[in-house]
Amino acid sequence: MKINGRLFIGLLFSSLLLTFSSHAQTVLPTIFNNHMVLQQEDTVAIWGTDVPDVELSLQTSWGEKLTTQSDPEGHWRFALPTPKTDCQPQWLKIKGTTTVEYADVLLGEVWVCSGQSNMEYPLEGWNDQPIRKYNKLMMDTDYHDIRLYKIDKRFNQVPQTDIKSAQWTVAGMNTVHNFSAVGFLYAKRLHHMLKVPVGVIQSAWGGSLVEAWMSKSVLQKHFPTYHWSEIDLNKGRANGWPYTIYNAMIHPIIGYGVKGFLWYQGESNRHWPAEYKELFPAMIQQWRDEWGQGDLPFYYVQIAPYIYDSKVNSAYLREAQMQTLDKLSNVGMACIMDLGEEKSIHPSHKDEVAERLSYWALNKTYGLNRIACCGPIYKSMKQVKEGQILISFKDTFKGLYTFGKPLTGFEIAGQDKVFHPAQATIVRNKNQVLVSCPEVTAPVAVRYCFKNWVVGSLFNGAHLPASSFRTDQWTDK
Repeated sequence: MKINGRLFIGLLFSSLLLTFSSHAQTVLPTIFNNHMVLQQEDTVAIWGTDVPDVELSLQTSWGEKLTTQSDPEGHWRFALPTPKTDCQPQWLKIKGTTTVEYADVLLGEVWVCSGQSNMEYPLEGWNDQPIRKYNKLMMDTDYHDIRLYKIDKRFNQVPQTDIKSAQWTVAGMNTVHNFSAVGFLYAKRLHHMLKVPVGVIQSAWGGSLVEAWMSKSVLQKHFPTYHWSEIDLNKGRANGWPYTIYNAMIHPIIGYGVKGFLWYQGESNRHWPAEYKELFPAMIQQWRDEWGQGDLPFYYVQIAPYIYDSKVNSAYLREAQMQTLDKLSNVGMACIMDLGEEKSIHPSHKDEVAERLSYWALNKTYGLNRIACCGPIYKSMKQVKEGQILISFKDTFKGLYTFGKPLTGFEIAGQDKVFHPAQATIVRNKNQVLVSCPEVTAPVAVRYCFKNWVVGSLFNGAHLPASSFRTDQWTDK
């Protein structure tokens, strides 16, 4: 039997179209899912893929109706306005080749929590590294208005567009136990104070270097002589390779509407504080640029004192973190000089760390300026009579205090650059500390807690500690 040529081609085309249509679908990344939190009072991006040049519509329970069209490659994006939250579950419906619906969606505050192991550290702690107040914390974990999105550890040499295994979950004992303790406890503080839903995105990997969380292009810009592209994935450890974690754990969520970032990292970069001074601010700026929401708040934790190898002084890394406060706007540092543990690089006081991060957000981001957020910061020094140096501080909320304990950790040196333990006294009502040592008759420099392991003793009236600091710029031998 003969078949008309045109009829055959038409039947073949119809068959192919039917086959293609049966497989085509409207697809969104997993960052969009049931139980997600969308940033309230903002315009958030919703994106995905579909058949090229197809019309899509988006409808929400709060009355928004939008349309768009996929581009020739099948990519599409909505700019969705969100109202102030009423704390009630919402829904979204996206209709393209197929229809995708999301339920139990909340409008609220969304924060990205990233860094290395101290951010990854879960609420249940780790073997031989427990968290303080475990039972008390675990008995207060059921919060329907707190949502968690945990990104598993992964890396890639090229930027990825999705994280297949991740999903949003409702905070509860069985979901929070292996989630970032700092991230969840921070969300709980915000929820209590602001009375709004909070979403937390965890993207952290223990032992990771800051350069692993940056793009190759930014690294090449700041350090052009380094061969960033020559990475052998068969050598070294995954959390030490530059840009590969960024590709797999940050790039897929870029553009998701957020309020800001939390960061707890630096221990793995302690050998290279000079480079960190440039890399860390560059990473912050890169993330802000790529999110395209202006100077998003970026609050980070200064690494804690710990008995590191004596060959490196981690105080220089703490100094690099401190100096970031002067390089960028809308950043804040939670100092934990009093919370370190000599034999554990993972301090167990995670609730206090989350609390101090929340002070920055509540004060600077949410306008609750009666909440103090910063500890005393070194301002200047002045030589005075009889071999004494007077140190002045700023951010001394209600003055300087030790809260009944000795004022320790100060050292003083003369022109020989040899530091000696010093006597230190708080000058009341002056926001100053007077430092001296009988062995140094002509002092020129002072250091405070500028060692690997030390316990901070100087606080302001809000019981927030002073960072380690130095008045000199000498290079240690």
